[in-house]
Amino acid sequence: MREAAERAYQLEPAGSPWRPLACLLSGIALHLGGDREAARRELEEGADHAAGAAPSVTSLCLAECAVIALEEKDWDTAAELSDSAGRCWPKPRDLPEGRLRP
Repeated sequence: MREAAERAYQLEPAGSPWRPLACLLSGIALHLGGDREAARRELEEGADHAAGAAPSVTSLCLAECAVIALEEKDWDTAAELSDSAGRCWPKPRDLPEGRLRP
């Protein structure tokens, strides 16, 4: 998964909306492989580049960083990252009529 994500990142031009997703997948692969520091760097890059344009990718990058913080017993950082991940999503009342709005 990591190799495919890194290749996708390299093939996409700077500013491509696909690059943050590649960072997310690469970060998850690195985390699962035990390299927390490299994973955190990839995930932070993904969150930074996805900010505003892809809230789902931003949220997932931040949530994965929160998991890393939990594993490191850094409770305050984990809580902050979890809160930030949740704030990436619009509230139902802020969505246009007819889009996931009751």
